Amino acid sequence: ESLAWSNPYDYYKIDPAGFWEKPGPSAGGYGLKPPPNEQLHLGVLRSEAIAYRLVDAADKHGAKCLDGTPSMYYHRMGFGKGRTKWLVHHQGGGWCQSMNCTNDPCPGDSCYVRAGGALGSTKNDRDLMVLKGGYFDIDPALNPTFYNWNVVFLRYCDGGSFSGSRDGPVTVGDKQLHFRGFVILNAMISDLLDRRGMQSASDLVVSGCSAGGLATFLHIDHWRQRLHEVAPSAMVVGMPDSGFFLDYEDPVRLYRQGLKFVFEEFNCTAGVDQGCIEAHEATGDSWKCIFAEYTSPFLETPVFALQPRFDSWQTSMDLNSDAPPEVNEWGDKVWRLLQSELLDHNPRHAAFVDSCHHHCGLWGELVES
Repeated sequence: ESLAWSNPYDYYKIDPAGFWEKPGPSAGGYGLKPPPNEQLHLGVLRSEAIAYRLVDAADKHGAKCLDGTPSMYYHRMGFGKGRTKWLVHHQGGGWCQSMNCTNDPCPGDSCYVRAGGALGSTKNDRDLMVLKGGYFDIDPALNPTFYNWNVVFLRYCDGGSFSGSRDGPVTVGDKQLHFRGFVILNAMISDLLDRRGMQSASDLVVSGCSAGGLATFLHIDHWRQRLHEVAPSAMVVGMPDSGFFLDYEDPVRLYRQGLKFVFEEFNCTAGVDQGCIEAHEATGDSWKCIFAEYTSPFLETPVFALQPRFDSWQTSMDLNSDAPPEVNEWGDKVWRLLQSELLDHNPRHAAFVDSCHHHCGLWGELVES
């Protein structure tokens, strides 16, 4: 879940002939070619995405990170035939599942602690981010579908998979915490439609990994609805990566308790799938709609899920076991629920499910091996 905060090209310059020169006495001079498509574009390298801080939305609508800093996203412009095509990626990074738990055990991170780091604040974000590898790569040999698309990286700083709408901050110790993930998401969508050209999109793939993969399940129908208000013929699909987390309660990890906390304390009722909410209101368990397995039956937008059966994060942080019988049973349950709750409900849904022990990404490596 790491961010490419540093720019690997800071140490190079481009000479008039198009070669890169590595400075320094032991660099070896000229001869290092840039990667495919890495030419300068409006002063920015092709792989670099520009930061957009939503200061107005923070001031007017409360689109703020946990610590109160403005939300933001990075946009890398498409080129060639990819100018009207968009890949949107919800950043992942778990959840904050207590205000400031100091007991043992505690479910996940505390929101108080998270507010002081990159997953709860944008105060240290840079103006450019290098996006490379996997479905971000600009090399068509490695990424033939998305290499020339617009790519948007949604910074995750709310702690609740972009789902909260709680009014007003909450005082925890010496901090004021904001639970405004769904407000942030809507501000990002509006900015992309009004200022970045998404209103002319022909194709939109909504993705994300881990907590961002869960966000894809939770919000894909909302993305389609917002885009179709201005571009009704645009194709919209979801591609959640490792986001199908199971509803399970280990007595140490307390995963169910943690996500239930997110739903209730962040006020997520309006920020998750409304079909799921309507179905569960009568039974008094609307909190289940923060889980992909309960949301999936209600999804109308086609989804292509990338999901390991033996997700390494889930076996460690949800199941809390590496015992082969328990892990195998877990993998069987993941597969059964993907089939019954996602694939069986819509013939346009599909999934790429592998049996490797990993979490997010690595899809090119898995296929090659």
